[in-house]
Amino acid sequence: MIQCFPYVAASVERGPFSQMRTVVESFQKTLKTGLVAFEWSESQAILLFVEGQVVGGELLHNHTCKKITLDELWLYGEGGKAPTVLARAVSLPAQSVHTRQAVRALKRALEWYPPQQSLAFEGPAATAALNQAVNAAAYGRDGLLHLIWQDAEGYILLLGGSPAASEAVFITGSTFESGAAALQKAVAPRSGALTLEFYAAGPATSAYQQVMLQKALAQLLQGIFARYQKLVGSNLTTALGAEINHLLQAKKYYLEFVGNQLIDTHVFASGGAAIQVYRSLFKIILEHIVDVIGAGLTSSIVMEVFKSLQSEDQQTIRESPLMLMILAAR
Repeated sequence: MIQCFPYVAASVERGPFSQMRTVVESFQKTLKTGLVAFEWSESQAILLFVEGQVVGGELLHNHTCKKITLDELWLYGEGGKAPTVLARAVSLPAQSVHTRQAVRALKRALEWYPPQQSLAFEGPAATAALNQAVNAAAYGRDGLLHLIWQDAEGYILLLGGSPAASEAVFITGSTFESGAAALQKAVAPRSGALTLEFYAAGPATSAYQQVMLQKALAQLLQGIFARYQKLVGSNLTTALGAEINHLLQAKKYYLEFVGNQLIDTHVFASGGAAIQVYRSLFKIILEHIVDVIGAGLTSSIVMEVFKSLQSEDQQTIRESPLMLMILAAR
């Protein structure tokens, strides 16, 4: 079992599994963001929603977790494996960057379930344990810290030995915060007991592959924009960013250029969906730059920036369809 936003107001129903379709249908019809969790015996099924769309579904049983679609879930219930269930529905503000980040954090925890470590602390020991845990080197691998106090909850993504500040989430009651401010609150000393869980990032999971590709693409595009700006000036670069933002907004993708930096808070249902959007975004940017400075110079810039990336980011891009686009630009 996993605790899903335990301190956020929720509606709870108990009854036959067959009657629980209405809970999910309500989320879909009213375009809600949040989750619907079903619990029975030693099992738990969790559906994650963003604006009415299912962006994740996991079935937890006997310390294992596997993806499950909505159709598979209903068949599971109809098969008599979950005759009576407890349904807990948590509805969150739909168009909030903070709640999307929270859904994305929970999605990672589910895909990386069960936690590699789960410990409880009291008093000063809790603060000491948290300070040590945030030093990701203590685990020797990337992953997610899930922090649960008596009145608050936090998620901290650990990448390359450090917390990823932009991905941090802090929740008190129904108030959600994300980013650097959330990280600061999550690591601040708090009174009371602390449950600290560490979810090791599975390299083969969709969630981890998305994290790594998101990071690598952001670094690649930031470098391309910076070099493009040196050639054409800030006015044309700002205009390019504004035009790309307009296209992304029209397609209802929560990606945005702020200066030369790509801010990505979109919750993709799958790795394939993320790659499709990233490919389209990269293609549009290259086409715009080619129109201004030509194919040859664009190719030189792209390869120069790619070679300047950290080896980890280079490897991530090499293993993605983006590499074919980089090679095609040569």
